[in-house]
Amino acid sequence: MYGRLLIKAFKKIKEQFGNISDTRKGEELCAIIEQQTTENGRFDTLGGRRLRDLRDQATLGQEISLRSGIADALSQYLGYANFIDFQSQMREENSSLLEKWKRTYNKHRAKVIGTLALILIAVLVLGYGISKQRWMIWDKDHYIEVDFTKERYKKGVLKMYNEYTLAHFKQIYPDCNTEIFSGDGKPLVWYGKNPDKVYEFFNMDGEHPLTGKDLRPVTGYIFEKYICPKDSLNKSNQ
Repeated sequence: MYGRLLIKAFKKIKEQFGNISDTRKGEELCAIIEQQTTENGRFDTLGGRRLRDLRDQATLGQEISLRSGIADALSQYLGYANFIDFQSQMREENSSLLEKWKRTYNKHRAKVIGTLALILIAVLVLGYGISKQRWMIWDKDHYIEVDFTKERYKKGVLKMYNEYTLAHFKQIYPDCNTEIFSGDGKPLVWYGKNPDKVYEFFNMDGEHPLTGKDLRPVTGYIFEKYICPKDSLNKSNQ
């Protein structure tokens, strides 16, 4: 449902601003999110490039997740009260579509029985997927799977379950002996600032679990300044 929300938001941006680049559309949505979340009393943001990439993933049918404040802001931009209202009305649209096909079925039973059967299966699969949606939250230095609760939703801590991220994404605590590049030059450590502006380090690319901002690969400069400063290296050699 997050993917459907983001695709609709990009479509509305295109209707407003015409033929602009996808990155520019993302930047316009970013500004809308920042303004709306501020008005909602819980400021949040998500970069234009990240919004564009998430939209592309959703278009390809991949599952994406958005923090509750951002989902509410995009829903309000589209004219809904919040994300829960958006979900409710989308389900009503699905139900209306089903009823429309039922009427067609009663009127032209012999012609549409095959098509209706396929639609019924799709609706059942969609309903099953919604009811069985799994969630995870960040717990100190890794993700854990949790049940959906209104309290967690309001806090904006829920993320859509991702089996690979749950199993592999970790916060790490590198030191002077930590390898930051593989033998072929690929990064092994990523970093980002937490809400207190403190640098934190992770073993995979992705988003910072608390801020949602894209992580960056550790460079030689970051390694020497924040992981292995020269004074600490000199002390260890004494």
